[in-house]
Amino acid sequence: FSTHEPPDGILAGHDHLGVGALQFLAKEGISVPSRIRVTGFNAFEFWKYSDPLLTTVRTPAEQLGVRAGEELIQRLTTGSFSTPNIVLPVELVVGAST
Repeated sequence: FSTHEPPDGILAGHDHLGVGALQFLAKEGISVPSRIRVTGFNAFEFWKYSDPLLTTVRTPAEQLGVRAGEELIQRLTTGSFSTPNIVLPVELVVGAST
């Protein structure tokens, strides 16, 4: 950031990184969201305590684990998964960081 122009946005791989980015940007005096927009991913409880409130994507973590377990058991007992692709729903949770 000291040698290059900051990006327009930061898409963090998970909420902990997104909150860390918010803290770094605040320390550097860079305004969120007017100068840089920041998002996280997973919407685990942690994101609710950021300032500004982090925009994130809520994933069905418990459902993902249950389905993965079911698919592994099926693969071990039948030799194949139920389907080559499994798509679970996600939800955009808009906070004040975008």
